[in-house]
Amino acid sequence: MFISCALLLVTCADHPRSVRSASLWTTTQDICGLSHMWAVTRKNMKQHLQRHRPKSSCRATKTLPPPLLPQTEVMQFVRDRTSNDPSWQLKINRCGIKVWRRSVPSSAFDEIRGSGVLDVKPAKVIALFESSDVELIRRFNPLYDIGWDVQRYSGCAKVSYARVRSAFPGFKPRDTVTCVSRHSLGLDTVFILHAMQHSKAPPQRGCVRAEIIRGMHLIQVVPLSPTQTNFTFTQQVNAGGAVPAWVANLLTTREAVQFIQRIGDVASSVSSC
Repeated sequence: MFISCALLLVTCADHPRSVRSASLWTTTQDICGLSHMWAVTRKNMKQHLQRHRPKSSCRATKTLPPPLLPQTEVMQFVRDRTSNDPSWQLKINRCGIKVWRRSVPSSAFDEIRGSGVLDVKPAKVIALFESSDVELIRRFNPLYDIGWDVQRYSGCAKVSYARVRSAFPGFKPRDTVTCVSRHSLGLDTVFILHAMQHSKAPPQRGCVRAEIIRGMHLIQVVPLSPTQTNFTFTQQVNAGGAVPAWVANLLTTREAVQFIQRIGDVASSVSSC
């Protein structure tokens, strides 16, 4: 399922440690500190958000262009998100993976970019992102609960619904409705994601609607190395509920290295054409 990989970042914005040791925090003290801070300030956060909540992308999604974007827009989208523009600030450089973050005009939610070379063929990474195998999805996102295709526009574009279980006391499950389209860029492939509203996937009682506001998964061939993939992802995530933007921005940034590593690990076991 296209949406599943992006969902892990939303999950981690709500839960500080996944069961596969994809830890955002390096010590138990970090987790306890975050939990204590959350318990003390949650009420104040909710009151603040009611007064100063950033504009949701839901309004914008009503007027999104058709799911399959024109090739010129796709190329412009990719160029912008792989550029060396100074707005991209390098935050992490570890284990051969780099993570950048930049602010987005008129939004409290930052855009995150992570990039690294995976020791797996590009075809296997593509197959992973196209898979609907629940057990496979749960190998890199153990909190994945359920998901399905809401509407398919073509073989390369669809709207997907996905939900992740609550993993932290006091928090509700998260779900997303996202339009995902696959595009070929010569030898490379990109999946572009946009949050959407859809009449067949309304908000569910007992579940917080999160948003993958916009993002991409770019799978590129490594010259002279057919068994490797240059993988780049970008994500702008609204975790929804009482999770403030600064927390979502921080956790998504810190999770990015582990996210890319898990993609490489899981993709290596995927069958491809």
